[in-house]
Amino acid sequence: VLLSALDIAAIYQELRQVVFRTLNPERACLLVRHFLSSTRTGQILAPSEVNKVERIFLPPVHCPWGTFTYVSRVVSTPTELETVMRVFRNEKFLLNYVDSNKSDARAQDETGVSSPKNDPASAVVSPARAAASSSSASKIKIVLRTDARSPDVMKALLARAYLYKLLRAEERDRQAHTQAGAETQRLRRLTAALKSANRSIGDFKNAAAQAGWSVEHMVFSVAQRGSW
Repeated sequence: VLLSALDIAAIYQELRQVVFRTLNPERACLLVRHFLSSTRTGQILAPSEVNKVERIFLPPVHCPWGTFTYVSRVVSTPTELETVMRVFRNEKFLLNYVDSNKSDARAQDETGVSSPKNDPASAVVSPARAAASSSSASKIKIVLRTDARSPDVMKALLARAYLYKLLRAEERDRQAHTQAGAETQRLRRLTAALKSANRSIGDFKNAAAQAGWSVEHMVFSVAQRGSW
C-alpha cells in the first residue's frame, strides 16, 4: 500500500509539471470565467497559470460532470423545447437551464462540487458551485449535436457562462422573475446569452491564442449528443 501511494504521488508530481496548451472543457470554462470577470478587456490566463489550479485526480469544478447531456434532460415541456430550438436553430448545440421554481427532479441532481481545504482550485469560484448555492440557478446544461466540433463546444461554453452571469444578475433583482412569463423570460435570456457569445467568441479565441493556447482543437469526448 505504501509503495502504491508513493507511486501515485510521483505520478501526480510528474503530471503537475506538465503544462498543457490544448483546451478541454474544464480548462475552457476556467478561461471563459476569467475572460468575463477580468477588469482588463480580453485578459486570458496563461497555460502555466491554469496548470496551478487545474485538478488532476479530483472531479472537474468549472465544467462539472453532467454539463453535457441529452435533450430529454434539458427540456421538460414541448413549449420549452420550442423556445430552445427557436434560439439555437442555427447552432450545433442547445443550451437551457432548469428553473429554480420548478419541482422537477432535475433541479435536485448534481448539487455541486466542493473543494478540499487549501486546494488552489477552491480560490476560483465555479459557475456550477455558485449556481448550486443560489436560488437563481438552476442547472445550465448543454446538448451537442452529433456533428458538433471544437468551435461549437467553445461557443456553447461561452454562451453558458454568459447565461450564468445573466441569471446571477437577475437574482439580485428579484422583480425580474415576475415581470414576464417563464417562457418569455427563457427566450430573452437564451437569446441574450447566444448573442453575447457570438459577439465575443472571436476576441476570446484571439486572446487565448496570444496567451499560448491552441484554440483550433479541443480535447473532449462527449457521448451524450442529439440530432435535430
